[in-house]
Amino acid sequence: MSSCSKPILTLTLLTLIGGYGQCACTITGILPSGVKIGTKVDVNLTGKFDVWPISFWCSNPIIKIIPLSTKGSISVEVPASVHPEWLWIRGYDSKGFSEAKPFFVGNINEIQETETNDKTQTAQKLIEPSVITGRLAKSGDIDCFSYPLQKGETLVASLCANQILNSPMDSVLQIVSSDGFVLGQNHDEKNLDPELVFKAPKEGIYIIRLFAFPAEPNSTIRFAGDNSYLYRLTITNGPFALVPFPIAIPAKHSGLVTIRGWNLNKNCDTVYVKASLNQKDTLFHPLWPNTITAIRSEGESHLHNSKSNIALTVPSTISLDSATIKAPNTMFLKMVKGKGIDIKAKSHSLGFLMTPIIRVRDSKGKIVHVFEPNDLHQDTYGTLTLSTDEIYKFEVYDLFDHISPRHICILEITDLQPNFEINSKSDSILITDKKQTVLMVNVTKKNGFSEPIEIFASGLPIGFNCKQEQTQKKDGLSISLTFSAGPAATQGAFQLTACVKGSNMPNRRIMAKSGNGPDQPFFWIQSIPEINKTGNIKK
Repeated sequence: MSSCSKPILTLTLLTLIGGYGQCACTITGILPSGVKIGTKVDVNLTGKFDVWPISFWCSNPIIKIIPLSTKGSISVEVPASVHPEWLWIRGYDSKGFSEAKPFFVGNINEIQETETNDKTQTAQKLIEPSVITGRLAKSGDIDCFSYPLQKGETLVASLCANQILNSPMDSVLQIVSSDGFVLGQNHDEKNLDPELVFKAPKEGIYIIRLFAFPAEPNSTIRFAGDNSYLYRLTITNGPFALVPFPIAIPAKHSGLVTIRGWNLNKNCDTVYVKASLNQKDTLFHPLWPNTITAIRSEGESHLHNSKSNIALTVPSTISLDSATIKAPNTMFLKMVKGKGIDIKAKSHSLGFLMTPIIRVRDSKGKIVHVFEPNDLHQDTYGTLTLSTDEIYKFEVYDLFDHISPRHICILEITDLQPNFEINSKSDSILITDKKQTVLMVNVTKKNGFSEPIEIFASGLPIGFNCKQEQTQKKDGLSISLTFSAGPAATQGAFQLTACVKGSNMPNRRIMAKSGNGPDQPFFWIQSIPEINKTGNIKK
């Protein structure tokens, strides 16, 4: 049985708050958006700071963030003991707080883009694998970087902008020869962010060229740019990880996991993982410039081999390559009359490109069901209950018959049981004038789920209280969390955990949605005291 015990979270806050009566701060951009582990970097923040210095919170409490004398400038110091990951940074003062912004700590050098680099002849020179942090600062802006390659070397140029950083840009990457010929181009490998893999036909200096269009199309017909067009561009001819394969790792598994990517060798093509109850784990290696995500599965995890047929058990998670319609991934499952299963084929939600189609055939080869996504760039979901006891054949293939390293998916098959999904569209609570504030948590019920859900706020700062109330809806449940503040309450970060009493379901961490960025588990709460007409705190 799962227990509804409250997890403990300890967070450290850097407190540099000035007097009351300040304006709330806003942070719209962070440049550079990352730092190499074991180093310190000065970072420029764009936004609104009517009073300086302000305070900062980081999701990793051992990261040191110190405001500098210049308004909007901070120093970020990352100890060598930190592992690569995306962090969250938030600024706050006595009147409010900023949105949480992503910030990366990694293994390779971070270089800031320098102008003028808009032409191939004036490209910014790189001599080793690097992450360039920059912005397309104005309309028509183009950024170019040169990189030396030997014949046969593989270069990976991977952009992070619209995804994670939420930059409003639809970017294009090109590989250009030193004499100006376009040798390769990529537009939307990772949703609106490009990733280009290029094998050098000969020794020479090659140009990586970046430009963008607005993510929301408008009437302009030129390249776009402004202060919000921030990006991180990884350029390397060294190891670059793409995905663990199998993509899903059993929760109880401890041991080596095989990695797919480019320029990987026996020194960096596997990583060791420990058993984990997390839904996802971040994988990293000292030789990689990036991190990748592993999904944790409750049941068995299989690596599909298209040359053999897999006899499935329930629950199972199968990692699949795309295949042509003439040779789909094929598996077999013995179905029991009247007993249902839940089927999920996930690709786009994991950052990959496959559009999965699932065909189910009976023992005579007749198609009894076809599962398709509801729209383009979506995963495929469904339930299946059949009327006879027999072995059924499951065929999975890509809708467009595409094949590439990113045309992969995982197929999850579980018993059809009551279940639910839970999340929040907001990650913050502001309590003013001693009033209460409500945070809404949305629950989607599946397969007849009807059990009451309890939510615990772990790490809630001293002085705050939380009460919950549930409202049933036709297709789900709304849970209102009412937060109130006592006289000693100030501010801090906490997490929310959902639990179903008396159930075998594991406790679930509630995630806050954050645009195109990764969902984040940290909620922020702050109490603003009442101020009288003279600018002092009301007693």
